[in-house]
Amino acid sequence: MIARRALPLIALPGLAHAQARPRRIALIVSSAEGDPDANGRAAALREGLRALGWIEGRNIEIVHRWGAGDLARAEAHAQEMVALAPDIIVSNGTPQLAALQRHNRAIPVVFVVVVDPVGAGFVRSMARPGGHVTGFATYEPELGGKWLDLLREFDPAMRRVAIVNDPDFRGFAGLARHVHERAAAIGLASVDIHFRRPEQPVEALLAEAAAGGDTGIIAMPTALNLLARARLIDAARETRMPAIYPFRPFVDSGGLMSYGFEPLDLFRRSAAYVDRILRGEAPGDLPVQLPTRFEFFVNRRTARALGRDFPDLLLARADEVIE
Repeated sequence: MIARRALPLIALPGLAHAQARPRRIALIVSSAEGDPDANGRAAALREGLRALGWIEGRNIEIVHRWGAGDLARAEAHAQEMVALAPDIIVSNGTPQLAALQRHNRAIPVVFVVVVDPVGAGFVRSMARPGGHVTGFATYEPELGGKWLDLLREFDPAMRRVAIVNDPDFRGFAGLARHVHERAAAIGLASVDIHFRRPEQPVEALLAEAAAGGDTGIIAMPTALNLLARARLIDAARETRMPAIYPFRPFVDSGGLMSYGFEPLDLFRRSAAYVDRILRGEAPGDLPVQLPTRFEFFVNRRTARALGRDFPDLLLARADEVIE
Protein backbone atom coordinates (compact mmCIF):
# COMPACT_ATOMS: atom_id res chain seq x y z
CA MET A 1 0.00 0.00 0.00
CA ILE A 2 1.31 3.40 -0.92
CA ALA A 3 1.21 5.84 1.96
CA ARG A 4 -0.56 9.08 1.13
CA ARG A 5 0.84 12.32 2.46
CA ALA A 6 -1.65 14.71 3.94
CA LEU A 7 -1.83 17.82 1.81
CA PRO A 8 -1.81 21.18 3.59
CA LEU A 9 -5.08 23.06 3.57
CA ILE A 10 -5.02 26.13 1.36
CA ALA A 11 -7.01 29.09 2.63
CA LEU A 12 -9.23 30.29 -0.16
CA PRO A 13 -10.54 33.86 -0.22
CA GLY A 14 -13.77 34.06 1.75
CA LEU A 15 -13.54 30.42 2.98
CA ALA A 16 -13.05 31.40 6.61
CA HIS A 17 -16.07 33.70 6.41
CA ALA A 18 -18.23 31.05 4.75
CA GLN A 19 -17.50 28.48 7.49
CA ALA A 20 -18.35 30.84 10.36
CA ARG A 21 -21.70 32.32 11.32
CA PRO A 22 -22.68 35.45 9.41
CA ARG A 23 -21.30 38.56 11.09
CA ARG A 24 -23.94 41.10 12.04
CA ILE A 25 -23.47 44.73 10.99
CA ALA A 26 -25.81 47.37 12.38
CA LEU A 27 -26.20 50.32 10.00
CA ILE A 28 -27.84 53.57 11.08
CA VAL A 29 -28.35 56.12 8.27
CA SER A 30 -29.30 59.72 9.06
CA SER A 31 -31.61 60.14 6.03
CA ALA A 32 -35.16 58.79 5.91
CA GLU A 33 -35.90 55.31 4.59
CA GLY A 34 -36.74 55.47 0.90
CA ASP A 35 -34.87 58.75 0.42
CA PRO A 36 -32.54 58.38 -2.61
CA ASP A 37 -29.69 59.82 -0.54
CA ALA A 38 -30.22 57.21 2.20
CA ASN A 39 -30.44 54.37 -0.30
CA GLY A 40 -27.26 55.57 -2.02
CA ARG A 41 -25.30 55.65 1.24
CA ALA A 42 -26.36 52.12 2.22
CA ALA A 43 -25.61 50.83 -1.29
CA ALA A 44 -22.14 52.41 -1.26
CA LEU A 45 -21.30 50.59 1.98
CA ARG A 46 -22.53 47.29 0.54
CA GLU A 47 -20.51 47.88 -2.61
CA GLY A 48 -17.36 48.45 -0.58
CA LEU A 49 -17.99 45.37 1.57
CA ARG A 50 -18.70 43.20 -1.46
CA ALA A 51 -15.36 44.14 -2.99
CA LEU A 52 -13.71 42.85 0.20
CA GLY A 53 -15.55 39.52 0.18
CA TRP A 54 -18.37 40.35 2.59
CA ILE A 55 -21.65 39.31 0.97
CA GLU A 56 -25.09 39.83 2.47
CA GLY A 57 -26.88 36.51 2.94
CA ARG A 58 -23.59 34.61 2.89
CA ASN A 59 -21.17 35.83 5.52
CA ILE A 60 -22.79 39.04 6.81
CA GLU A 61 -26.23 40.32 7.68
CA ILE A 62 -27.00 44.03 7.83
CA VAL A 63 -29.64 45.40 10.19
CA HIS A 64 -30.87 48.91 9.29
CA ARG A 65 -32.30 51.90 11.09
CA TRP A 66 -33.15 55.07 9.17
CA GLY A 67 -33.67 58.77 9.71
CA ALA A 68 -31.94 59.35 13.05
CA GLY A 69 -31.93 63.11 12.54
CA ASP A 70 -33.46 64.16 15.85
CA LEU A 71 -32.52 63.39 19.45
CA ALA A 72 -35.46 61.15 20.31
CA ARG A 73 -35.04 58.92 17.27
CA ALA A 74 -31.25 58.81 17.67
CA GLU A 75 -31.63 57.69 21.29
CA ALA A 76 -34.14 54.98 20.36
CA HIS A 77 -31.96 53.67 17.53
CA ALA A 78 -28.87 53.58 19.74
CA GLN A 79 -30.64 51.54 22.39
CA GLU A 80 -32.15 49.15 19.83
CA MET A 81 -28.87 48.50 18.06
CA VAL A 82 -26.89 47.96 21.25
CA ALA A 83 -29.55 45.50 22.45
CA LEU A 84 -29.09 43.49 19.22
CA ALA A 85 -25.41 42.97 20.16
CA PRO A 86 -24.04 43.22 16.58
CA ASP A 87 -20.39 42.59 15.76
CA ILE A 88 -20.00 46.20 14.63
CA ILE A 89 -22.09 49.37 14.21
CA VAL A 90 -21.75 51.72 11.24
CA SER A 91 -23.16 55.05 12.42
CA ASN A 92 -23.99 57.93 10.08
CA GLY A 93 -24.19 61.42 11.52
CA THR A 94 -23.29 63.36 14.64
CA PRO A 95 -26.62 62.96 16.53
CA GLN A 96 -26.47 59.19 16.22
CA LEU A 97 -22.86 58.94 17.34
CA ALA A 98 -23.63 61.12 20.37
CA ALA A 99 -26.47 58.76 21.31
CA LEU A 100 -24.29 55.69 20.84
CA GLN A 101 -21.64 57.25 23.05
CA ARG A 102 -24.20 57.34 25.87
CA HIS A 103 -25.46 53.77 25.44
CA ASN A 104 -22.59 51.72 24.02
CA ARG A 105 -19.51 50.77 26.01
CA ALA A 106 -17.94 47.95 23.99
CA ILE A 107 -19.36 47.31 20.51
CA PRO A 108 -16.96 48.61 17.82
CA VAL A 109 -18.30 51.66 15.96
CA VAL A 110 -17.25 53.02 12.56
CA PHE A 111 -18.76 56.48 12.14
CA VAL A 112 -19.33 58.10 8.76
CA VAL A 113 -20.03 61.81 8.14
CA VAL A 114 -19.35 63.28 11.59
CA VAL A 115 -18.12 66.83 12.15
CA ASP A 116 -15.10 67.51 14.38
CA PRO A 117 -15.05 64.19 16.31
CA VAL A 118 -12.17 65.33 18.53
CA GLY A 119 -13.84 68.62 19.48
CA ALA A 120 -17.11 66.78 20.13
CA GLY A 121 -15.35 64.34 22.45
CA PHE A 122 -16.00 61.20 20.39
CA VAL A 123 -12.31 60.26 19.98
CA ARG A 124 -9.09 61.24 21.76
CA SER A 125 -7.25 62.27 18.62
CA MET A 126 -7.47 61.86 14.86
CA ALA A 127 -4.30 59.75 14.70
CA ARG A 128 -5.02 57.54 17.75
CA PRO A 129 -8.77 57.53 18.46
CA GLY A 130 -8.51 55.07 21.37
CA GLY A 131 -11.44 53.11 22.73
CA HIS A 132 -13.93 51.34 20.46
CA VAL A 133 -14.76 54.18 18.03
CA THR A 134 -13.14 55.36 14.80
CA GLY A 135 -14.31 56.42 11.37
CA PHE A 136 -14.58 59.09 8.72
CA ALA A 137 -14.96 62.73 9.69
CA THR A 138 -16.20 65.43 7.37
CA TYR A 139 -15.65 69.14 7.59
CA GLU A 140 -12.81 71.04 9.13
CA PRO A 141 -14.28 74.02 11.04
CA GLU A 142 -12.65 76.49 8.62
CA LEU A 143 -15.03 75.36 5.89
CA GLY A 144 -17.76 77.49 7.49
CA GLY A 145 -15.92 80.56 6.20
CA LYS A 146 -15.64 79.01 2.73
CA TRP A 147 -19.43 78.67 2.52
CA LEU A 148 -19.85 82.32 3.46
CA ASP A 149 -17.32 83.45 0.84
CA LEU A 150 -19.09 81.48 -1.91
CA LEU A 151 -22.45 82.90 -0.88
CA ARG A 152 -21.17 86.46 -0.91
CA GLU A 153 -19.47 85.92 -4.25
CA PHE A 154 -22.90 85.07 -5.65
CA ASP A 155 -24.53 88.05 -3.91
CA PRO A 156 -22.05 90.89 -3.19
CA ALA A 157 -24.90 93.02 -1.83
CA MET A 158 -25.57 90.60 1.02
CA ARG A 159 -25.36 92.34 4.40
CA ARG A 160 -25.97 89.45 6.78
CA VAL A 161 -26.21 85.67 6.92
CA ALA A 162 -28.63 83.30 8.69
CA ILE A 163 -27.05 80.04 9.88
CA VAL A 164 -29.51 77.13 10.12
CA ASN A 165 -28.03 74.84 12.74
CA ASP A 166 -28.78 72.44 15.58
CA PRO A 167 -26.94 73.86 18.61
CA ASP A 168 -27.45 70.70 20.68
CA PHE A 169 -24.57 68.94 18.93
CA ARG A 170 -21.06 70.10 19.74
CA GLY A 171 -19.62 68.93 16.45
CA PHE A 172 -21.37 71.75 14.55
CA ALA A 173 -20.22 74.50 16.91
CA GLY A 174 -16.84 74.97 15.22
CA LEU A 175 -18.41 75.35 11.78
CA ALA A 176 -20.92 77.93 13.01
CA ARG A 177 -18.21 79.80 14.93
CA HIS A 178 -16.09 80.17 11.80
CA VAL A 179 -19.08 81.55 9.87
CA HIS A 180 -19.63 84.17 12.58
CA GLU A 181 -15.92 85.03 12.69
CA ARG A 182 -15.64 85.30 8.92
CA ALA A 183 -18.82 87.41 8.75
CA ALA A 184 -17.46 89.85 11.34
CA ALA A 185 -14.12 90.06 9.49
CA ILE A 186 -15.77 91.13 6.23
CA GLY A 187 -18.35 93.45 7.82
CA LEU A 188 -21.44 91.23 7.71
CA ALA A 189 -23.96 90.59 10.46
CA SER A 190 -24.79 86.99 11.33
CA VAL A 191 -27.72 85.33 13.07
CA ASP A 192 -28.37 81.76 14.25
CA ILE A 193 -31.54 79.90 13.25
CA HIS A 194 -31.89 77.04 15.73
CA PHE A 195 -33.60 74.07 14.06
CA ARG A 196 -33.66 71.18 16.53
CA ARG A 197 -36.86 69.22 15.79
CA PRO A 198 -38.91 68.51 12.66
CA GLU A 199 -42.02 70.13 14.11
CA GLN A 200 -40.33 73.52 14.49
CA PRO A 201 -41.56 76.22 12.05
CA VAL A 202 -38.21 76.79 10.36
CA GLU A 203 -40.02 78.53 7.48
CA ALA A 204 -41.30 81.25 9.83
CA LEU A 205 -37.85 81.65 11.37
CA LEU A 206 -36.29 82.17 7.94
CA ALA A 207 -39.04 84.60 6.93
CA GLU A 208 -38.24 86.63 10.04
CA ALA A 209 -34.55 86.63 9.09
CA ALA A 210 -35.41 87.73 5.55
CA ALA A 211 -37.29 90.76 6.88
CA GLY A 212 -33.94 92.31 7.75
CA GLY A 213 -33.15 92.55 4.04
CA ASP A 214 -30.16 91.39 1.95
CA THR A 215 -29.78 88.15 3.91
CA GLY A 216 -28.31 84.83 2.77
CA ILE A 217 -28.69 81.35 4.23
CA ILE A 218 -26.08 78.77 5.21
CA ALA A 219 -27.57 75.37 6.01
CA MET A 220 -25.27 73.41 8.31
CA PRO A 221 -24.69 69.69 7.58
CA THR A 222 -27.10 68.50 10.25
CA ALA A 223 -29.14 65.35 9.72
CA LEU A 224 -32.33 67.31 10.31
CA ASN A 225 -31.44 69.86 7.61
CA LEU A 226 -30.93 67.01 5.16
CA LEU A 227 -34.22 65.38 6.16
CA ALA A 228 -36.06 68.71 5.86
CA ARG A 229 -34.28 69.92 2.73
CA ALA A 230 -37.48 70.43 0.73
CA ARG A 231 -38.78 72.77 3.45
CA LEU A 232 -35.53 74.75 3.58
CA ILE A 233 -35.37 75.08 -0.20
CA ASP A 234 -39.02 76.19 -0.39
CA ALA A 235 -38.44 78.74 2.38
CA ALA A 236 -35.39 80.14 0.59
CA ARG A 237 -37.41 80.46 -2.61
CA GLU A 238 -40.38 82.10 -0.88
CA THR A 239 -38.18 84.64 0.88
CA ARG A 240 -35.96 85.09 -2.19
CA MET A 241 -32.82 84.52 -0.13
CA PRO A 242 -29.74 82.95 -1.72
CA ALA A 243 -28.63 79.82 0.12
CA ILE A 244 -25.70 77.43 0.19
CA TYR A 245 -25.97 73.83 1.36
CA PRO A 246 -23.49 71.11 2.34
CA PHE A 247 -24.61 68.25 0.07
CA ARG A 248 -25.47 67.75 -3.59
CA PRO A 249 -29.02 66.37 -2.93
CA PHE A 250 -30.03 69.90 -1.90
CA VAL A 251 -29.08 71.23 -5.35
CA ASP A 252 -30.75 68.31 -7.11
CA SER A 253 -33.91 69.20 -5.16
CA GLY A 254 -33.81 72.84 -6.27
CA GLY A 255 -31.32 74.43 -3.88
CA LEU A 256 -29.10 77.22 -5.21
CA MET A 257 -25.64 75.73 -4.63
CA SER A 258 -23.69 73.28 -2.49
CA TYR A 259 -20.09 72.78 -1.54
CA GLY A 260 -18.84 69.78 0.37
CA PHE A 261 -17.42 66.30 0.39
CA GLU A 262 -18.88 63.39 -1.53
CA PRO A 263 -20.70 61.24 1.12
CA LEU A 264 -20.90 58.09 -1.00
CA ASP A 265 -17.11 58.04 -1.27
CA LEU A 266 -16.82 58.01 2.53
CA PHE A 267 -19.34 55.17 2.81
CA ARG A 268 -17.40 53.07 0.30
CA ARG A 269 -14.15 53.77 2.15
CA SER A 270 -15.72 52.90 5.50
CA ALA A 271 -16.08 49.29 4.32
CA ALA A 272 -12.30 48.88 4.65
CA TYR A 273 -12.47 49.75 8.36
CA VAL A 274 -15.42 47.39 8.87
CA ASP A 275 -13.39 44.65 7.21
CA ARG A 276 -10.30 45.28 9.33
CA ILE A 277 -12.25 45.36 12.59
CA LEU A 278 -14.18 42.18 11.76
CA ARG A 279 -10.81 40.53 11.12
CA GLY A 280 -9.57 41.49 14.57
CA GLU A 281 -8.02 44.97 14.47
CA ALA A 282 -8.88 47.39 17.27
CA PRO A 283 -10.93 50.47 16.27
CA GLY A 284 -8.87 52.68 18.54
CA ASP A 285 -5.74 51.89 16.52
CA LEU A 286 -7.26 52.99 13.19
CA PRO A 287 -6.81 56.73 12.54
CA VAL A 288 -9.84 58.88 11.81
CA GLN A 289 -9.85 59.78 8.12
CA LEU A 290 -10.98 62.92 6.32
CA PRO A 291 -12.59 63.41 2.90
CA THR A 292 -10.33 63.49 -0.14
CA ARG A 293 -12.93 64.79 -2.62
CA PHE A 294 -14.87 68.06 -2.41
CA GLU A 295 -17.44 69.14 -4.99
CA PHE A 296 -19.19 72.38 -5.93
CA PHE A 297 -22.62 72.24 -7.59
CA VAL A 298 -24.80 75.12 -8.75
CA ASN A 299 -28.40 75.34 -9.95
CA ARG A 300 -28.82 78.03 -12.59
CA ARG A 301 -32.57 77.57 -12.75
CA THR A 302 -32.83 78.52 -9.09
CA ALA A 303 -30.54 81.52 -9.59
CA ARG A 304 -32.69 82.78 -12.45
CA ALA A 305 -35.83 82.33 -10.34
CA LEU A 306 -34.19 84.78 -7.92
CA GLY A 307 -33.71 87.19 -10.84
CA ARG A 308 -29.94 86.65 -10.90
CA ASP A 309 -27.24 84.48 -12.41
CA PHE A 310 -23.95 83.09 -11.22
CA PRO A 311 -20.83 85.15 -11.91
CA ASP A 312 -18.64 83.61 -14.59
CA LEU A 313 -15.88 82.78 -12.12
CA LEU A 314 -18.27 80.78 -9.93
CA LEU A 315 -19.63 78.89 -12.95
CA ALA A 316 -16.09 78.08 -14.06
CA ARG A 317 -15.30 76.51 -10.67
CA ALA A 318 -18.45 74.39 -10.52
CA ASP A 319 -18.11 70.62 -10.90
CA GLU A 320 -21.58 70.57 -12.42
CA VAL A 321 -24.07 73.24 -13.48
CA ILE A 322 -27.77 72.39 -13.49
CA GLU A 323 -29.33 74.44 -16.27
